[in-house]
Amino acid sequence: MTVMDELNAILNAAVDGFIIADAGGSIVSVNRAACEMFGRDEASLVGHDIEVLMPVFWAERHARFMATYAATGQKRIIGTGRDLHAQRKDGSVFPVHLTIGEYDVDGQKRFVGIFRDLTRQQRREELLRQLQKMDALGQMTAGLAHDFNNFLTVIIGNLELLQTTGLPPADLPLARDAVEAAEAGSQLIRQLLLFARRGQMQPAALDPAVLIRRFAPILEATMGRRMR
Repeated sequence: MTVMDELNAILNAAVDGFIIADAGGSIVSVNRAACEMFGRDEASLVGHDIEVLMPVFWAERHARFMATYAATGQKRIIGTGRDLHAQRKDGSVFPVHLTIGEYDVDGQKRFVGIFRDLTRQQRREELLRQLQKMDALGQMTAGLAHDFNNFLTVIIGNLELLQTTGLPPADLPLARDAVEAAEAGSQLIRQLLLFARRGQMQPAALDPAVLIRRFAPILEATMGRRMR
């Protein structure tokens, strides 16, 4: 095995995509990971301009960046690395971290681009952000639920006290409905606490028809009698 064969074997074992291009931006060599990353075979990459791997936004600026670098030596990405977007053969765009190095071969300048696909990393970060939002929402829900439950405890206690102090018979059904509504609200608070993972779950068999009848007066008041 020659040194070149050994080098190619190492590059093809890498998980990052390696693409080598000449000073004019024409692709000279690629490794297996780069082909898989961009959904292309070696023949569709070698000899083609590096801009085929870029979305229009970056492709339109690439030639200008290279011309500026050739004229001034000003480096924007070479040797530093940058997060940007690349484009697969099917036109789909995906996030990558690109690091570019340069070297000379027989007096000819070469650029090597190392591409790392950030798709999974960004998905994990987005999932983490969503989990953090849910945790914050759960904490807020728990705080509101506890406060609201305290209000309902006072309301239920006063209504039950009124029922024992000789209310007019015509007012007793109103007081009973108010107690049932407050107790339904208390049940809702317990469900909110379960959602916020601050309450103790107590599985039980339920009859949907019974629940609907229990909440029917509240639903009628909020939805109107047109709903059945």
